[in-house]
Amino acid sequence: MRSPFEKIRNRLDAIYRDGPYFSRVKASLMVAFGAVLLGLMPVSMVKVLWLQPPHYGDRILTAAIVWLGTLLAMHRLFQGRLAAAGNLISTAVVVPLNFAVLLPHIPVEPVGTAVSMFIFGIVGLLAALTFASRRVAAALMLIQVAGQIAIYCWGLRVTPLPGTLQFTSAT
Repeated sequence: MRSPFEKIRNRLDAIYRDGPYFSRVKASLMVAFGAVLLGLMPVSMVKVLWLQPPHYGDRILTAAIVWLGTLLAMHRLFQGRLAAAGNLISTAVVVPLNFAVLLPHIPVEPVGTAVSMFIFGIVGLLAALTFASRRVAAALMLIQVAGQIAIYCWGLRVTPLPGTLQFTSAT
């Protein structure tokens, strides 16, 4: 009996059969990355609902946008549109969190927000370098830098910093 992973791999090989070998490998890697995101975003949403951190609605919305963007990217990938899927999955990881910082409230836990943004940004930029076009990767880098500057200007320049390091380590 064939495993589901083998079925997916064979389907990707059939879709990208006429393209270069690297495209098949890239598509397989994108499926794995997408599966991790599709699996972890619901877990993240449940954790947020359980812990009830400040502005948990914004967190749920951000995770839902990442999840939907990843789902659309997987759909495009299985349609044979590797470049569009790569741009979409990279954008879905980087953009929502950085634009969430622009909401009109100052983060209650700015250190936790900054750490989350930094780690999520690194993952997103690695995805952009691997899957996205150069233009999209460069644009996502600029968005990430702007988001880091924004969180510093709006949340981390306040003395004393609100929030706790215990919250930061729990998120």
